[in-house]
Amino acid sequence: MKKRGIIASALGVLLSSIGCSNSVNIINTYKYDNADEYLEGSFHYSKNEVKEVVIDWIKGKVDIEQTDNDVLFVSESGTELLDEEKLHYLLKDEVLYIRFCKSEYNFIKDDELKYLSVQIPKDIVLNASTISAGVVSESLDLPEISLSTLSGNINIDTIKSPTLNVNVSSGNIDINSINTQRITISSMSGDILNDYLYARNISISSSSGKNHFEVIKCDDFSSSSMSGECVVNDIEAKKANINTSSGNVTVGIRDLEKLVVSTMSGSVDISLKGECGITTTYSSLSGKINAEGFIVEDDKYVFGNRKCEANVNTSSGNLCLSKE
Repeated sequence: MKKRGIIASALGVLLSSIGCSNSVNIINTYKYDNADEYLEGSFHYSKNEVKEVVIDWIKGKVDIEQTDNDVLFVSESGTELLDEEKLHYLLKDEVLYIRFCKSEYNFIKDDELKYLSVQIPKDIVLNASTISAGVVSESLDLPEISLSTLSGNINIDTIKSPTLNVNVSSGNIDINSINTQRITISSMSGDILNDYLYARNISISSSSGKNHFEVIKCDDFSSSSMSGECVVNDIEAKKANINTSSGNVTVGIRDLEKLVVSTMSGSVDISLKGECGITTTYSSLSGKINAEGFIVEDDKYVFGNRKCEANVNTSSGNLCLSKE
């Protein structure tokens, strides 16, 4: 389905003017097209009328609930809001747009009045964007999911979707279990935390946030960061590529064919789990290696069946190889 720009002009103003960082300035510039066509307040539609839901929210919270019903319900916590303060919505060409309030309206009341609740049936594409509002859900099983926020946190227990895109600036991403074909997660300074990640292709990028994954099963895994550490405690994949400037790298290999790790000053810790063996090439200007129990052959560090071919390149970062 065609990608849609879902962040209102408020986000563009925020990104172009660092000084406008508080919610009042954001709301003063909140504006969207076709404003005169929008309705306000709680509503519902049959799922046959909607193919995609586009949420454009500022502050408060966005609570998304997967439902087995054939009806999409949308409401918010504030019960005595003025019409201008209420959520505004527009169904156009089977795309449902949900906005924080009236276009160009200055909403200055408490966050607690703007808790958005969306009950979304299966088979509907979800595209949600916020400024400071957090996004929460227990379980989502949808054909396509895109989530983005500037400073809000994303907390979801389980996601199942062929395609998942997550983008945050300073908020944290905490998703317990992900099952998807293709996933892209990017973060500036927020942490990315995940227990179980199953996908064909995984791409992770961050600046200073921590990337922490308990179990990863995929074909291709890539992670890049500046100063944030990357921790993968248990990985099964064909290829893994991890690149960082000063962040430390920890990888527990269950079953892996090829591993490439590049870092400037960060240390690298690689542990072998199960029956997986390894052949490791280590290149460093001043870093040191600890590989107790490994065999050295032709300047390579070897263990077991040598299934995994690993290349580790550092400037001053040390390498530790171990067998659990």
